Amino acid sequence: MVDLSAEKETSTLALKLSGLIDKGLALSKNQTVKRIAFALAALVFAAGLIASFIATPDLFSNISWTPFLVVMFVAVPISIILSALEMILTGRLLRQGFSFTQAIKISILGGAANMLPLPGGTVVRVAALREKGAPVADGLRATVIAGAIWLGVAFVFSGLWMLGFSVVTGSLMSFLGAITLATGFIFGLRAYSNPDVLSQIALVKLSATVLEAVQIMLCLQALGIVADFAVAATLSVSGVVGSAVSIVPAGLGVREIVSASLASVIGLTAAYGFLAATLNRIASLTILGALAIAMPFYSQRAS
Repeated sequence: MVDLSAEKETSTLALKLSGLIDKGLALSKNQTVKRIAFALAALVFAAGLIASFIATPDLFSNISWTPFLVVMFVAVPISIILSALEMILTGRLLRQGFSFTQAIKISILGGAANMLPLPGGTVVRVAALREKGAPVADGLRATVIAGAIWLGVAFVFSGLWMLGFSVVTGSLMSFLGAITLATGFIFGLRAYSNPDVLSQIALVKLSATVLEAVQIMLCLQALGIVADFAVAATLSVSGVVGSAVSIVPAGLGVREIVSASLASVIGLTAAYGFLAATLNRIASLTILGALAIAMPFYSQRAS
């Protein structure tokens, strides 16, 4: 049975976004505006870094630099590539093509937009799809479906690993994840009838979730904590929860609080769960900020 209320809500939100997006697209055709956008993105990432340092001023006083640098210069770039692949696959749902460079730019600007107290990353992705010719309602629907698949995959992955520490918590997380994942696939199949692309999106988000766990494990090692992959895997869901909470800029504090809460369940000091998430965020913001600064120069040379 068709959920008319859900369709109506999607259409209403799409109409509200449409005018704003069309105005933004008109401005974005100006090269100067594009450079300003990336400059603002760099400033936003810098603000996030400053906020992280203010919250944990002594974070770098006694860390092991090797695992932290691996996170910053290896894991974070891979995560950006995975985000770009998700954008490409989301475009394929709507039969819209993105080059790899275009998808990288969208990922960088989307990361900056997520620093705002609104679903900025979603708006950036919908705008990119709109620019390719997809209706705003379709772009919004595809982006939300991809987000639901990500949320479901992350909760199932983290929940299954949590079973080794707490059967109740792990079962609850896995159940919520399975419901969310199934919902994303059901709506995705009904809207696009493209199980191959939906499965590829799920695979990309699973890879991103595993990578998030590796990053957390390395950040714990940087803090002097010998933690295995199982511990880090249970904390990996904190990243997607932080991204989903759009009312807080970039989920600032949300990721750290979720990590601290889960850490206490698995027998890890809550403070270390908080600090590992903060260290992971600092690595991500640093690379995203550097790319935001470099992207206009790359675009100028490419043109």
